[in-house]
Amino acid sequence: IESKIYEKLIKKENRKIKTFSRACPLLIPLVEEGWLKKPETKRIIKKYLYPLKLAKIDTLVLACTHFPLIKDIVQAKIGKSVRLVDPGMGLVLQVKDFLKANPEIEKTITRGKKHQFFVSDLTAKFQAMAKQWLDRPIKLKKVNLEKYLK
Repeated sequence: IESKIYEKLIKKENRKIKTFSRACPLLIPLVEEGWLKKPETKRIIKKYLYPLKLAKIDTLVLACTHFPLIKDIVQAKIGKSVRLVDPGMGLVLQVKDFLKANPEIEKTITRGKKHQFFVSDLTAKFQAMAKQWLDRPIKLKKVNLEKYLK
């Protein structure tokens, strides 16, 4: 939210689109603790989404890798008429297209079929969660996305 990355990208496509941002810092630790269906999580989501609901938004970007895990709650609290966008899938498709257009890079990263995982923020808690989600030990590498926006 602080980087305003989504606002910049949206405005780059269409300056007329009105954007609203809402930081939701409590949701990340709740997801990381596995509190996906707890009443407290539902109440906090409702509170965070209330200003966006008042603004009558039509689309909500789930702008964190954690948020698709609470997508159903978010949809219920924001309303069925609001379209949810998970940017993760768009990123996957862009990487796929990039690799198809740059086979020399694809060869270097697929040699030995070793997977690489990149994150914008790296914590011990998230490292443990990733291991749990993927059911195997993995190594995460932190990258700075700001340099790719210029």
